[in-house]
Amino acid sequence: GLSKDWGMSGFRVGSLFSHNEPLHHALDAIGYYMAPSQYTQWALTRVFSDKVFVNWYIQENRRRLYETYQALGDALSLINVPLLPSQGAIFAWADFSAYILEGQREKDLWMELFDEAKIALTSGQSCQSNKPGLFRIVYGWPVGG
Repeated sequence: GLSKDWGMSGFRVGSLFSHNEPLHHALDAIGYYMAPSQYTQWALTRVFSDKVFVNWYIQENRRRLYETYQALGDALSLINVPLLPSQGAIFAWADFSAYILEGQREKDLWMELFDEAKIALTSGQSCQSNKPGLFRIVYGWPVGG
């Protein structure tokens, strides 16, 4: 969707490409109620019709995401937190499992990170992770931003 893939928060628009006819039928039934507004359609048509801008944006976005991903990895390495490889996303998984103390739950570590460091991460547990201590970090934030 546009929120994550294009950094367009608030533009809750996505697309689906499929040859699955039953899926098309199912979506046709609900599509009327989920269509983006005419203004949103107009604005997005204008943006995506500008091929020069789209090509520039994709290249610049990749460069900036790579830069911030590297900065995140560098920062986490200072505290010995492994960063799992990430591609094509604005978030990555960091393994804080070494920081879970005996008898402590992932939620306790999550609260400690928030209360003491003022860092709000998405817990792995909330994303159905099987390994306690994995946290999702959004790194799609400009350096200095």
